[in-house]
Amino acid sequence: MESEPTSTTPVAVPRTELPVDVNDLPTRLDSSTRQPVTPFSPLTHVLILTSILGPVALFPYLAVRRHLLSIHRKIGEVGAVSAVLQRDLKTALLEASIRREEHERLRALIDETRRDVEKVKTEENKRELARATVNERMRRDLEDLMVERQKTRAGLSTLRDLSSSLADIAAFMHEVEVQQGFVSRKNDGRGIERIRQLAYKLQGLPVQREGIREGYHRRRLFFVGSDWE
Repeated sequence: MESEPTSTTPVAVPRTELPVDVNDLPTRLDSSTRQPVTPFSPLTHVLILTSILGPVALFPYLAVRRHLLSIHRKIGEVGAVSAVLQRDLKTALLEASIRREEHERLRALIDETRRDVEKVKTEENKRELARATVNERMRRDLEDLMVERQKTRAGLSTLRDLSSSLADIAAFMHEVEVQQGFVSRKNDGRGIERIRQLAYKLQGLPVQREGIREGYHRRRLFFVGSDWE
């Protein structure tokens, strides 16, 4: 009878952890793998801190600087605009002063012109009053002249009729003298010849009447601008 092979199973050996001292680790390392530990210098610390904190502090500075530059640029623009406005204001004030002076001169000229116009109106009114007075006086004179003319015309008509009557009387007397045989002499200042001379003079009076009419027309032409007919 064959015997069955026996199987061997590994037996678990309990591990026992030994206490390890941390301080003893460097002594256990190989001398070839050990590296020297060098401490950092203060300058290195400063450079590290600067490299870390520099960008953090630089960003706000750059933002503030850009904002300040923008403010300075805006202030410059405002200053330029203010300078332009001041220049325009000075120009406007100068123009206003010039216009004020021109307005004052124009007002003085208008006042002087108004006074001259009032003076001319006053003188024209005086002239019109004087002209009306003269026209009224001359109208009365012309009316008197017309009355005188009517009287003169009536008197001349009477004298002309009288001259005809005297001529008839002289002719009758001449006929009577001829019938009675009387001979009249020339240049006799009495009698029929005298009556004839008087009648002849009276016949010449219409010429004087025409002279009166011409004088009347001359006096009418003296009134230029008169409305009296």
